[in-house]
Amino acid sequence: MKQYCLLIVLILSEASILKAQYQGANNSSMGVLGVATNQLFSVNINPANLGLLDSSQIGIHIKKMNFAGRSLETGLQVATPFKKINLGVGIYNFGNSFYNFGKISVALAKPLDNKQGIGISVDFFREFVYLNSDANAVNATIGYYYKINEKLQLGASIRQVFYRSDERLERIYSQISGLGSLGLSYRAMPSLTFTGELRSDEINTMGLGLGMQLQKDKMALLMGFSNQENLINVGLRLPIGPVHWTVAYAFRQQLGSSVQSSLIYLW
Repeated sequence: MKQYCLLIVLILSEASILKAQYQGANNSSMGVLGVATNQLFSVNINPANLGLLDSSQIGIHIKKMNFAGRSLETGLQVATPFKKINLGVGIYNFGNSFYNFGKISVALAKPLDNKQGIGISVDFFREFVYLNSDANAVNATIGYYYKINEKLQLGASIRQVFYRSDERLERIYSQISGLGSLGLSYRAMPSLTFTGELRSDEINTMGLGLGMQLQKDKMALLMGFSNQENLINVGLRLPIGPVHWTVAYAFRQQLGSSVQSSLIYLW
């Protein structure tokens, strides 16, 4: 009986997992925001942000969730700029012995000028549920960013699922089909940045995320809130040579807590 109850919890919580889209510890610490931030892992919610990276980067993240059988989430993201276009590739996995969800993502971005850029990513999903069959899906995300001025940056993206192999997951995948995000990042001063984001992933459902980054040199304290999951996050980013290490803690009212760590290497 315990196994079946756990399976139900996993399926019900899957929509929240898909919403996060593996944004890494930095963006997760700021309320799962990424559409208007320039971090490597924000490419997963807005592929246009890939065009803002001026160096090759590789990042890994590990997230331990203290619910649903103590599930583990892992990810690897690589991005590199070329003369006219930037390329990003990501591999992600979430799960435990009852449920497993994986994704391979390929993104392309092109800066249009020194203020704006566009991008597109294609995600290939694979899903396995205990005592049930595998399922696959493919979606695409189109993103855009615009630097209003030195302090303000606007980001927007929309995602659409255009293939799924199993109709039993129609309700779950419909929650990320057509997902839209609109975000604004404001650098109030060199050491203080505020970020806000509106997003929709179901009919008549709107989410609001608010985040703050307080930075000194390359160290940063990050805090955020998301009303969709009653999610409160806090994180700390530390420099270790060319590596940026971020540790984040999150508490969800219904699902409990999680700890996440990301490492990003720039060269």
